[in-house]
Amino acid sequence: MRTTWPRRVAATLVLSGATVVLAAVVWVSRPIPAVLLRAGLQPGTVLRDREGRVLRDARAIDGSRRRWVPLERMDPDLLAAFLAAEDRRFYRHHGVDLLAAARAARANLRARRIVSGGSTITMQLARILRPSPRTWLGKGAQLLWALRLERQLDKQTILEQYLNRLPLGQGTNGVESAASLYFGATAAELSLGQAALLAGLGRAP
Repeated sequence: MRTTWPRRVAATLVLSGATVVLAAVVWVSRPIPAVLLRAGLQPGTVLRDREGRVLRDARAIDGSRRRWVPLERMDPDLLAAFLAAEDRRFYRHHGVDLLAAARAARANLRARRIVSGGSTITMQLARILRPSPRTWLGKGAQLLWALRLERQLDKQTILEQYLNRLPLGQGTNGVESAASLYFGATAAELSLGQAALLAGLGRAP
C-alpha cells in the first residue's frame, strides 16, 4: 500500500504533464489568426508636395504615428542595428533563445521578480500583438505565442511585423514613422548612426 500510493501520484503527475505538453503543441500548431497580423495597421494621413516632401503627418485614430514599409525597403544598416541590439541569434533560434533565457532566469531568480526578459525579437512581437503582464505567467504566454509565430511565419515576415509595430517614442510605431519624425528621412535613407540610435530607442523608447 505504501509503495502503490507514491507510484499513483507519480503516474498522475506524469500524465498531467504530458497532457499539458500535448495541449501546448496542438495550440502552437494552429494557424495565426489573420486579423491579429492586420490589427493596428491603419496609418495616419500623410500629405506630401509634388517632390515627395512631407507637408503634414496626421496621427492614426489611436493617436500614434504609424507608417508601414516592406522589409526590402529598409536600409540594411537598420536591420543589422536592430538585430545586433535586440537578438543576435534571430536567424538561429525558433522563437526562444535558450542561452538568453537561462541568463534572464538566473537574474530573475536572484531578484525574486522579473528584472530581465531575455526576449527575442519574436517574443517582443508576441508581446506587441498580445500584451501580457510582466509576470511569470505573462512570460509563459509570451513564450508560447513566440513559438506559434515561428511555427506559422517565416523570419522575414516576423522581422517586418516587428520593425513596423515597435514603439519608438513620441507616439511613433515602427521604423518608418520614427525615421520621419527624428531625421526627416525614410527607413531606406538612414545613416549607420541614425540606425543605431533607433535601435537604442527600441530598448527605451
